[in-house]
Amino acid sequence: MGSVLYNGEAPWTAPGKLAETDEEAPRLTTFQEVHMLLERAERWPQEWRQEGLDEGLKKGRKKGRRLGKAELLKDQASQRFGKLSPEDAKRFNRADVDTLDRWGRRLLEATTLEELFEDGPG
Repeated sequence: MGSVLYNGEAPWTAPGKLAETDEEAPRLTTFQEVHMLLERAERWPQEWRQEGLDEGLKKGRKKGRRLGKAELLKDQASQRFGKLSPEDAKRFNRADVDTLDRWGRRLLEATTLEELFEDGPG
């Protein structure tokens, strides 16, 4: 951020262009405005970091739920149909949440893995 100057003729200015536009930076007319802007600018990195953490946690939870469902279904399918082949285990791991949910409901009535996997990813 450019330094804030008192140029004698116009009170406070923040020289330079705004980062995301070609607009001139706003003219600051009082020390209070300068102080408020500096206080706000000090909080931005913390807020951005928190937003990044929140987004990462959200994605992590979503992935965790999907993997947890896949593990549970692999265990249940192996109990019902016998040991799963590596290819069948990979199918569970690659499936999205909607597919895993569908397979979970279908597991109650399916008599074979082929029936369970109908309409699922290969």
